[in-house]
Amino acid sequence: MKKITFILFLLLTSGFSVMAQLNAGIKGGLNLSDMQVFASDNSIKNEAFLSRPSYHIGTYVNSSFSEHFGVQVEVLFSNKGFKYETDSLGTVDASLNYLNFPIMFYYRPGKLVEIEFGPEFGYLISGEDLVKSFDMGIDVGLRFQLSPKFNAGLRYSQGFKFDMKKGDYSSKEGSAKYSNSTLQVSLGFNLPLE
Repeated sequence: MKKITFILFLLLTSGFSVMAQLNAGIKGGLNLSDMQVFASDNSIKNEAFLSRPSYHIGTYVNSSFSEHFGVQVEVLFSNKGFKYETDSLGTVDASLNYLNFPIMFYYRPGKLVEIEFGPEFGYLISGEDLVKSFDMGIDVGLRFQLSPKFNAGLRYSQGFKFDMKKGDYSSKEGSAKYSNSTLQVSLGFNLPLE
Protein backbone atom coordinates (compact mmCIF):
# COMPACT_ATOMS: atom_id res chain seq x y z
CA MET A 1 0.00 0.00 0.00
CA LYS A 2 2.82 2.42 0.85
CA LYS A 3 4.56 1.77 -2.51
CA ILE A 4 1.33 2.32 -4.45
CA THR A 5 0.67 5.58 -2.58
CA PHE A 6 4.21 6.82 -3.24
CA ILE A 7 4.02 5.95 -6.97
CA LEU A 8 0.64 7.71 -7.26
CA PHE A 9 2.08 10.79 -5.55
CA LEU A 10 5.08 10.86 -7.92
CA LEU A 11 2.87 10.49 -11.00
CA LEU A 12 0.60 13.31 -9.91
CA THR A 13 3.42 15.72 -9.10
CA SER A 14 5.42 14.90 -12.24
CA GLY A 15 2.31 15.29 -14.36
CA PHE A 16 2.00 18.91 -13.26
CA SER A 17 4.95 19.90 -15.43
CA VAL A 18 2.93 19.41 -18.61
CA MET A 19 -0.17 21.23 -17.35
CA ALA A 20 -0.90 24.92 -17.77
CA GLN A 21 -0.97 27.43 -14.93
CA LEU A 22 1.40 25.62 -12.61
CA ASN A 23 1.72 27.24 -9.18
CA ALA A 24 3.68 26.38 -6.04
CA GLY A 25 4.03 27.75 -2.56
CA ILE A 26 4.60 27.25 1.14
CA LYS A 27 1.96 27.11 3.86
CA GLY A 28 1.60 26.73 7.58
CA GLY A 29 -0.87 27.19 10.35
CA LEU A 30 -2.76 25.81 13.31
CA ASN A 31 -4.18 22.31 13.96
CA LEU A 32 -6.93 21.45 16.40
CA SER A 33 -6.85 17.65 16.61
CA ASP A 34 -8.27 14.83 18.67
CA MET A 35 -8.78 11.08 18.60
CA GLN A 36 -12.29 9.77 17.96
CA VAL A 37 -13.39 6.47 19.49
CA PHE A 38 -15.94 4.13 17.90
CA ALA A 39 -17.44 0.80 18.95
CA SER A 40 -19.46 -1.71 16.94
CA ASP A 41 -22.60 -0.79 18.88
CA ASN A 42 -21.69 2.92 19.14
CA SER A 43 -21.66 2.66 22.94
CA ILE A 44 -18.08 3.87 23.53
CA LYS A 45 -17.79 7.65 23.59
CA ASN A 46 -14.69 9.81 23.29
CA GLU A 47 -15.41 11.80 26.44
CA ALA A 48 -11.94 10.99 27.83
CA PHE A 49 -10.20 12.52 24.79
CA LEU A 50 -9.72 16.28 24.56
CA SER A 51 -8.82 18.45 21.57
CA ARG A 52 -5.16 19.40 21.26
CA PRO A 53 -3.85 22.58 19.56
CA SER A 54 -0.71 22.18 17.43
CA TYR A 55 0.64 23.20 14.00
CA HIS A 56 1.45 22.19 10.41
CA ILE A 57 3.94 23.47 7.83
CA GLY A 58 4.84 22.43 4.30
CA THR A 59 4.72 23.04 0.56
CA TYR A 60 2.18 22.73 -2.23
CA VAL A 61 2.01 22.51 -6.01
CA ASN A 62 -1.24 23.13 -7.86
CA SER A 63 -2.47 23.25 -11.42
CA SER A 64 -5.76 24.19 -13.05
CA PHE A 65 -7.52 21.78 -15.39
CA SER A 66 -9.82 24.59 -16.53
CA GLU A 67 -11.08 27.95 -15.35
CA HIS A 68 -13.02 26.32 -12.51
CA PHE A 69 -11.31 22.99 -11.71
CA GLY A 70 -7.84 21.97 -10.55
CA VAL A 71 -5.78 19.89 -8.17
CA GLN A 72 -3.31 20.73 -5.41
CA VAL A 73 -0.78 18.26 -4.00
CA GLU A 74 0.83 19.06 -0.65
CA VAL A 75 3.63 17.72 1.52
CA LEU A 76 3.04 18.72 5.14
CA PHE A 77 4.72 18.11 8.45
CA SER A 78 1.71 17.99 10.75
CA ASN A 79 1.73 17.65 14.52
CA LYS A 80 -1.51 15.98 15.59
CA GLY A 81 -2.54 14.01 18.66
CA PHE A 82 -4.90 14.31 21.57
CA LYS A 83 -5.16 14.85 25.30
CA TYR A 84 -6.81 12.47 27.71
CA GLU A 85 -7.63 12.42 31.40
CA THR A 86 -6.35 9.73 33.76
CA ASP A 87 -7.04 9.28 37.45
CA SER A 88 -3.38 8.69 38.30
CA LEU A 89 -1.52 11.07 35.93
CA GLY A 90 -4.07 13.82 35.31
CA THR A 91 -4.06 15.19 31.74
CA VAL A 92 -1.73 13.34 29.36
CA ASP A 93 -0.64 15.06 26.14
CA ALA A 94 -0.15 12.59 23.22
CA SER A 95 1.87 14.15 20.39
CA LEU A 96 1.81 12.48 16.94
CA ASN A 97 4.13 13.79 14.22
CA TYR A 98 2.98 12.94 10.69
CA LEU A 99 4.29 13.49 7.19
CA ASN A 100 1.03 14.08 5.30
CA PHE A 101 0.32 14.01 1.55
CA PRO A 102 -3.08 15.64 0.83
CA ILE A 103 -4.27 15.47 -2.80
CA MET A 104 -6.96 18.13 -3.02
CA PHE A 105 -9.24 18.50 -6.03
CA TYR A 106 -10.84 21.92 -6.07
CA TYR A 107 -13.71 23.79 -7.65
CA ARG A 108 -13.39 27.56 -8.10
CA PRO A 109 -16.85 29.17 -8.38
CA GLY A 110 -15.29 32.65 -8.50
CA LYS A 111 -11.86 34.26 -8.49
CA LEU A 112 -11.47 34.43 -4.72
CA VAL A 113 -12.85 31.14 -3.32
CA GLU A 114 -11.96 27.47 -3.91
CA ILE A 115 -13.88 24.49 -2.53
CA GLU A 116 -11.52 21.53 -2.00
CA PHE A 117 -12.00 17.82 -1.42
CA GLY A 118 -9.70 14.80 -1.56
CA PRO A 119 -7.76 12.03 0.17
CA GLU A 120 -4.92 12.52 2.62
CA PHE A 121 -2.20 9.92 3.20
CA GLY A 122 -0.07 10.10 6.33
CA TYR A 123 3.02 8.41 7.75
CA LEU A 124 3.68 8.59 11.47
CA ILE A 125 7.25 9.86 12.03
CA SER A 126 7.16 9.83 15.82
CA GLY A 127 4.64 9.56 18.61
CA GLU A 128 2.64 6.98 20.53
CA ASP A 129 3.70 3.36 19.96
CA LEU A 130 0.07 2.22 19.97
CA VAL A 131 -0.85 4.20 16.84
CA LYS A 132 -0.26 2.56 13.45
CA SER A 133 2.32 4.20 11.21
CA PHE A 134 0.07 4.57 8.13
CA ASP A 135 -2.97 6.83 8.26
CA MET A 136 -5.48 7.78 5.60
CA GLY A 137 -8.49 10.07 5.58
CA ILE A 138 -10.71 12.43 3.62
CA ASP A 139 -10.26 16.21 3.65
CA VAL A 140 -12.78 18.93 2.82
CA GLY A 141 -12.23 22.67 3.00
CA LEU A 142 -12.27 26.19 1.64
CA ARG A 143 -9.37 28.26 0.35
CA PHE A 144 -9.53 32.03 -0.08
CA GLN A 145 -7.23 33.94 -2.48
CA LEU A 146 -6.40 37.03 -0.43
CA SER A 147 -4.06 38.47 -3.07
CA PRO A 148 -1.86 37.17 -5.93
CA LYS A 149 0.72 36.23 -3.27
CA PHE A 150 -1.31 35.08 -0.26
CA ASN A 151 -4.10 32.61 0.39
CA ALA A 152 -5.84 31.38 3.53
CA GLY A 153 -7.51 28.04 4.12
CA LEU A 154 -9.89 26.26 6.46
CA ARG A 155 -9.88 22.44 6.23
CA TYR A 156 -11.30 19.49 8.13
CA SER A 157 -9.59 16.08 7.93
CA GLN A 158 -11.45 12.94 9.01
CA GLY A 159 -9.21 9.89 9.31
CA PHE A 160 -10.40 6.37 8.54
CA LYS A 161 -10.96 4.03 11.49
CA PHE A 162 -8.08 1.85 12.68
CA ASP A 163 -7.21 -0.57 15.50
CA MET A 164 -4.50 0.22 18.00
CA LYS A 165 -1.42 -1.98 17.68
CA LYS A 166 -1.88 -3.42 21.16
CA GLY A 167 -3.77 -2.84 24.38
CA ASP A 168 -6.98 -2.12 22.50
CA TYR A 169 -10.00 -1.20 24.63
CA SER A 170 -12.32 -4.18 25.05
CA SER A 171 -15.29 -4.75 27.34
CA LYS A 172 -18.94 -5.71 27.34
CA GLU A 173 -19.55 -2.58 25.31
CA GLY A 174 -17.46 -3.90 22.40
CA SER A 175 -14.01 -3.37 20.91
CA ALA A 176 -13.09 0.16 20.00
CA LYS A 177 -11.73 1.58 16.77
CA TYR A 178 -10.03 4.95 16.53
CA SER A 179 -9.57 7.74 14.00
CA ASN A 180 -7.69 11.04 13.79
CA SER A 181 -9.79 14.18 13.46
CA THR A 182 -8.15 17.52 12.62
CA LEU A 183 -9.34 21.05 11.90
CA GLN A 184 -6.70 23.19 10.15
CA VAL A 185 -6.43 26.94 9.63
CA SER A 186 -3.56 27.89 7.32
CA LEU A 187 -1.89 30.77 5.53
CA GLY A 188 -0.15 30.15 2.20
CA PHE A 189 2.39 32.12 0.19
CA ASN A 190 2.61 31.61 -3.59
CA LEU A 191 6.17 31.33 -4.88
CA PRO A 192 7.20 32.73 -8.28
CA LEU A 193 8.05 29.91 -10.73
CA GLU A 194 9.54 32.07 -13.47
